[in-house]
Amino acid sequence: PAVNAAVHDLRETGFCEHDVRLRGKDGAYRWFSVYNQAVEGDGYISVLRDITAQRNHERELEAANRGKQMLAEAAGIGAWTYDPTVQHMTWSADFAHIIGFGQDELRTSEQLRAQIHPDDLEEFLAITRRGILQGEDGAFQHRMLTKDGRWITLKVNFQCEPHGDGVHMLHGVSQDVTNLAEALHAAEAANDAKSKFLANMSHEI
Repeated sequence: PAVNAAVHDLRETGFCEHDVRLRGKDGAYRWFSVYNQAVEGDGYISVLRDITAQRNHERELEAANRGKQMLAEAAGIGAWTYDPTVQHMTWSADFAHIIGFGQDELRTSEQLRAQIHPDDLEEFLAITRRGILQGEDGAFQHRMLTKDGRWITLKVNFQCEPHGDGVHMLHGVSQDVTNLAEALHAAEAANDAKSKFLANMSHEI
């Protein structure tokens, strides 16, 4: 199909450029970038450039990026940026996977605040406001409602970047620590129950 499209372009415009894989005398395939230019009469000239190394490098980068994304999703880690001049959030694909929302569904600060747990919202706003106005880096935890209706606990770290007009952009990383938070809560509840039991026993004795 690529070759047919190139031939069509050559006939229509007088030139075309495309990539093609060719087999050499040793039987190995190599990638070439081909530039064709029509000349007077029915002929044309072609220039081939070996781009095998470039193609291999691109494939390695794609594989590495897929691996990083898989690790990030497995670890529940995603990145985000908040631009206070337009009040817009930008999420990485990893973080979108965690919360379930598409980029356009959770872009504005108002949309984000609506998903923060009411008990965590005041601290959330105070810490991020200091980052925006004073350039103070922040770290905290908050609960967030995902698109499928689950409350998850996120551990947040962000750094600030001056953005003009006396405000700062926030560049952050959020990690889903829901399981850890639930385990700690269960441990605290067990300790409280144990303390109450021992207190009751001491009174009875």
